[in-house]
Amino acid sequence: MIRRAALIVLLLAAALAQAGEAPTAIAVTHAIANGVVKLTITWTDNSSIEDRFDVFYDFSGTTFSRTAAANAVTFTTGGFPLNQVQGIPGTFKVRAHNWRGVSEWDTTTYTIPVP
Repeated sequence: MIRRAALIVLLLAAALAQAGEAPTAIAVTHAIANGVVKLTITWTDNSSIEDRFDVFYDFSGTTFSRTAAANAVTFTTGGFPLNQVQGIPGTFKVRAHNWRGVSEWDTTTYTIPVP
């Protein structure tokens, strides 16, 4: 009986530590205007209990951490000078977040092509 109670407590603790399912199908696109690049990160929202998404990107040696609203499926970065990021791979991550904790990261890389 004590083992069963301990198992139930462990299972409940594990459930409370989750923010739901991790986002998936992360993708990155870019737009260039006047020598400035803006990146749009999209994902599939697999969680119904998040209160926000954590968005992380490391591009051209600079790391940024931002948040997106619950139920969001897109985030657009501020502008980067094209000559500083073109041809340099960036790492992009998204995870669900709520008062119980965080999901796993979904990660991808993206490089703005050099013409």
